[in-house]
Amino acid sequence: MKKFTAFLIILFCISGFSKTLIIEGNYKGLSGKGFKKEWKVNFKENKADFFLDGKLKATMYVENGKIVKIEEIKRFAGKDRLFALTKPRHIQLELKSQFYPFSFVYNYLYRDKSTKSKENGVTFKILEVKGQ
Repeated sequence: MKKFTAFLIILFCISGFSKTLIIEGNYKGLSGKGFKKEWKVNFKENKADFFLDGKLKATMYVENGKIVKIEEIKRFAGKDRLFALTKPRHIQLELKSQFYPFSFVYNYLYRDKSTKSKENGVTFKILEVKGQ
């Protein structure tokens, strides 16, 4: 019984440090037609996992309040491949592209806690926050 209780306490403590965000992204295509995507972001310690349609699409690593690595899963040559960005200039370009809500999540967690963002014709807003 003591082991089970200890397990439940550890499980509760671990889940207490995680946060899940549900984010809606409104994009404009090249033709001017708009479309929506709903992102689920699981944030634990220094890592944020980005899910789209239930599939892991990217992971962002933050150390000392700075984004140090972005991993994206992209389809290339008929297979899903992992692409990692570690150079600061490449990370900055990816943040400016605004397809993934990397900078929005980073700003929400580490800077101004704003729940809406509109940049480069893309609007992100937080629909729901679960966890801590």
